[in-house]
Amino acid sequence: MSTLTYNGIRLEIVSTHNFNQQAQYTSDGSSYLYTRYEVEVTCIFNPAATSFRPSIVGLRPAPNDSDPVQVAGQMAGITAAALQHKLCQPRGKLLYENSDAILLESPLANFAVDAANGPFVEYCRVNPAQGERTFEVRLKFVTYLKLCSGTNPIIGHRWKRWIDIDQDYFTEIVTEGEATFRSDLLVSMGRWPDQYRNQLFHPIPNGFKRERITVIPNEAGTAVAYRYVDRELPLTYNRRASRVEAYMTGSWQQSGERTALALNRAGLFGVATSLIRGPQSGFVGNLFATGTSVAAMQLPKYSWHFLVRIWGEPTSTRGNLTALALAIIAARFPIDGLYQNELIVTHDLVGKFVEVQKTVSYGIERILPGGNFFFNWAARFGIPAVLLDSSFDSGENHLATVFINGPEGTAEMIRVNDYTRAGHAPPYSNASRAYWLGTLVAQVLSGACDTPPTPPAITLATPATMNAP
Repeated sequence: MSTLTYNGIRLEIVSTHNFNQQAQYTSDGSSYLYTRYEVEVTCIFNPAATSFRPSIVGLRPAPNDSDPVQVAGQMAGITAAALQHKLCQPRGKLLYENSDAILLESPLANFAVDAANGPFVEYCRVNPAQGERTFEVRLKFVTYLKLCSGTNPIIGHRWKRWIDIDQDYFTEIVTEGEATFRSDLLVSMGRWPDQYRNQLFHPIPNGFKRERITVIPNEAGTAVAYRYVDRELPLTYNRRASRVEAYMTGSWQQSGERTALALNRAGLFGVATSLIRGPQSGFVGNLFATGTSVAAMQLPKYSWHFLVRIWGEPTSTRGNLTALALAIIAARFPIDGLYQNELIVTHDLVGKFVEVQKTVSYGIERILPGGNFFFNWAARFGIPAVLLDSSFDSGENHLATVFINGPEGTAEMIRVNDYTRAGHAPPYSNASRAYWLGTLVAQVLSGACDTPPTPPAITLATPATMNAP
């Protein structure tokens, strides 16, 4: 004979209608989580079988008793009123057994709930079909168990990743995932799903910044969904700076328009070449070769203007952000003691934002002693470019031949077609990858009792393998 005990109430079973077990899987149907058990039985309330009275004796028992007393001889209606509240509460101890074995016990020993915050009573239907002495009661119980040992409550972790490549071929990696937890282990350890982020998130690739992190626990506290974006940056800075914008503007000013035009026609190519390559004798010789005296020229003035904007994270200080801004400028123009300087610093007094503007100016007298000093710096910034020729080809395409400073003051002749019809695409894997060569990896499937693995480290490949067929 089978018996069922729930929430401390032992029920005499007349018949068992269903005892089902159904495996439960992750949302994609690939990883086992736990087993859903369903027990559906019919028992009887009778003075000689299941018989209870309310804990408070009264003429008309009310169906709100949380601590009924088992006493033989109670009429079925009194038993139904006494047990109505007790038999409808979730997370009671469920024990289903027969004379040979215990068929189902939930929660497991030493746990307060099952793997999904149960057990649950799906329904309790009373049928007083046999008068006032005997009621037939049909009950259905549902519980979730994972019969595996271990202390890690993560039982499922599935994610998907994809890559967006912007118009400049910088990579943005988007990751979405969901993890499922055993609530029996969480409750026993006094922990929450959100405390396991370190086991869920992928490592940040070098040269990337993690942003837009969203984590959403479900209402039951048994799962957590997340989404975050890793964005590739041209440069990365101190972690206290969450965002950096830095700009540099170089200018060259000279007021003698006619003299400059004459120089351009007579020998600007020679002047530009001498300045870039640096010998002072060549510079002076080319000036006189144009037929224009030094006294007739307006000496030029050169200026560099730096603008750095930095946004900080909550732990940053405006002082640290200002120091970083000045360090960025110094890295681009480290020698400024001999030149005219202007420095403007702006702080957001109620936020984490700093703006630094710095202007460095000097005339031709700062160039002559060092010969190629100015143009060596210009080479680092890729400016200026001296226009030598401009024309149109037979297809009405604009062709410009320019003289551009290269590394260490060398010169390059570049012929530019402004209107190109050739395809422009990312460089790797048949134009499917940009410059980040990470490989997207899915989760490795595990056994029924294995803990899902943590996300793998970033796998990098070479350009050759990325282009392999």
